[in-house]
Amino acid sequence: MIDFALISTLSPVFPLTLCTVLLLHNKQNFDKITWIIAGLILCSFSSDVFTYYMANNMISTYWLINLYHISELLILGVFFYQLIPIKQIVLSVTSLSFFYFIYQLVIVTPYYYYGQYFAIHSLLNISFCLYFFYHLFKKEDVIFLENSTTFWFVIGLLVYFSGSLFTYILSKQILNSALPYYFVQIANTLKNILFGIGLWKVKKLA
Repeated sequence: MIDFALISTLSPVFPLTLCTVLLLHNKQNFDKITWIIAGLILCSFSSDVFTYYMANNMISTYWLINLYHISELLILGVFFYQLIPIKQIVLSVTSLSFFYFIYQLVIVTPYYYYGQYFAIHSLLNISFCLYFFYHLFKKEDVIFLENSTTFWFVIGLLVYFSGSLFTYILSKQILNSALPYYFVQIANTLKNILFGIGLWKVKKLA
């Protein structure tokens, strides 16, 4: 049987390898957006490795998943703040989401799977991704989208959060049955492949 969890966990190796190559040979081509994505990949990989190990040893992973989502929230807040013109909306939404989630973790408990919150978080990021494309097509100043590194990064995020959304919506059913996390695992793998393509474009532009 295919171990989707292991494939998903190891999928960041491809973009991380490209990051390493770029940093060794073409560091000057790393703009702010690329640095942010590199940080997100590293954060995701670290979290996935520990989560995979803990889950296979029957150790609760809820607190680690929640810690990763805090990191993801902040990193993507900076990412979209740099990327799209509605900066005040991005800042406000990110700040409200951050303080609300911190409140849940501190006042309620960090040992809980906040599936509904994660679903809302996914919808917000999908909205930011779609706004990016709306703004991009409205400007009409990018002719060859496939040569844009940012295009591949945003496509990766759009695929990831679209796939993750189904998992978060079905979180109660998943936690109470043998229904697997296939959606989020496959989406995470595709995200890292698309991030890798974006980093390869950075390499080609060097």
